[in-house]
Amino acid sequence: MLLAGFGFSAVSSQSQTTIIGNWEGGSSDGWLDWNGGSPVSISTLPSKYSFSTTTGVTLGSESLELTQTGFNEGLAINLSSSQKTAFFNDTELSFDVTYPAQTFSSGFQEIYEVALVAPGVGFDDLTANPIPAASVIYSGSTSAQTFHIVIDYSAALASIIPNPSYIYFVFVSNTDANHPNYYFDNVELVSVPVQLKINPSGSNVILTWPTNAIGFTLQSITNLSSGSWSNVTSGVYVFGTNYVFTNTVNGDASFFRLMR
Repeated sequence: MLLAGFGFSAVSSQSQTTIIGNWEGGSSDGWLDWNGGSPVSISTLPSKYSFSTTTGVTLGSESLELTQTGFNEGLAINLSSSQKTAFFNDTELSFDVTYPAQTFSSGFQEIYEVALVAPGVGFDDLTANPIPAASVIYSGSTSAQTFHIVIDYSAALASIIPNPSYIYFVFVSNTDANHPNYYFDNVELVSVPVQLKINPSGSNVILTWPTNAIGFTLQSITNLSSGSWSNVTSGVYVFGTNYVFTNTVNGDASFFRLMR
């Protein structure tokens, strides 16, 4: 919830996160080997995956290690029912990936892309190919490197059919023959803080909030001690990347909030 009354310039919501991949205790967290459809769990672990307690751990005590050279389109996550709810309430995917120390004089290692797979969007590439922030060209010995990647998937939300039967994220990696190791950890869905701004303009006040704030509705009330909040059902329009609502100042108190 966001709340703004006349005299306040802006109010922000708090960021919320939902962990969808941390692999603590050998948990699969819904992860699959995309090519074979095998769950990445402690009992049916495809040979190219293992759980690491020594490298790439940024959350808890374990990370998921991928050991494969060349192009790999196998690592994916199938969101559970509760994770689907979080997916539609949030707008970003974040994760950590670690490349271990290496001694080869040349080569490369990269997260080539992250894709969203869901009814209505097909196989939607969410990133540049490769992801610049996780692309390394080696020219000598290096220490271990950890990259925190944040991907905005909000543009795809409107295209996904209601109540989808599946939602996958697919992680695609690519490497030369000498750098097979990747360590994934701390995979989360993140809600970006939403800012409701209120600014005076002559005899009016203008409220704005971003159009990528999916699922929020503007509500108003004149007395915070009594009465009920009402949805603002008319007068809201889109200008650029913002929703806009103009309210005339008449001397009475008015309060506004965004609710989801």
